[in-house]
Amino acid sequence: MPLLQFGRSSASHLSRSLLISCPRCIASPTSSHSLIARLSWERMDKSQSTVPKRLPSDFALRSTVPADEKRFGDLVYTGTIRNHLYATKLVSLTSSVVGVVVQPLLFQRIQHLPGFLQGIIGTFFGFFVFVTPILLHQLVRRYVVRMYFNPEADRFTAVTMHFIPRMRNFYTFSPLDVEIPPIPGMFTSFTVQQGEKKVPLFVNPPDFTSDFAYIKLMRYDEPMDIIQGADQKRPEVKEQIPAPVKPRKNFKL
Repeated sequence: MPLLQFGRSSASHLSRSLLISCPRCIASPTSSHSLIARLSWERMDKSQSTVPKRLPSDFALRSTVPADEKRFGDLVYTGTIRNHLYATKLVSLTSSVVGVVVQPLLFQRIQHLPGFLQGIIGTFFGFFVFVTPILLHQLVRRYVVRMYFNPEADRFTAVTMHFIPRMRNFYTFSPLDVEIPPIPGMFTSFTVQQGEKKVPLFVNPPDFTSDFAYIKLMRYDEPMDIIQGADQKRPEVKEQIPAPVKPRKNFKL
């Protein structure tokens, strides 16, 4: 067996050397070296064709862009936990729908129980059926699923989740509309001015694929006033003259 492998390897090396040293062997159809060279060449061609080509690093991100969102510009941010949040919302809404369907059957089963137990069971059941999806949406609605940047118009478009998982919310804004709070909240990276209200949004900085877009979004390219209020005129403080000290009277014992 090792002898056979050695023979195959030596034949392949011989054919490659023939291809390099004697290119006329391929052109001559009658020579025995031409047959070996052609077979080895076809074998090398097939092996190279089966090797997958390496795709660019952002191919996976571009392939996940919906068709109706390509008009917003270049994809510069993709949330890494978007699928987990989507699955959590879907499970929560599905369990709520099942709970609403089972609710009449549950009330029939607890009619023989005392009134306070019926109230406790009904409150506990209603909390998980109605309150849990709303509470979960309040936490998830700030998370940015995708963000696009149009350098020509200097506009960002943030995509967030709707209460219904299949629907989405779109917020288009410019860097001037972004306001970074001095003390960011737990689920607030910055706020965006939308009309008369400010919309809080949450992003994870390592998920940005463009450093330029992130710097532009957070307005790090603008000059910063390190000493707040240094450019403002300080109010004039009138010099207060201390009142004269009255001499103490000498008391005799």
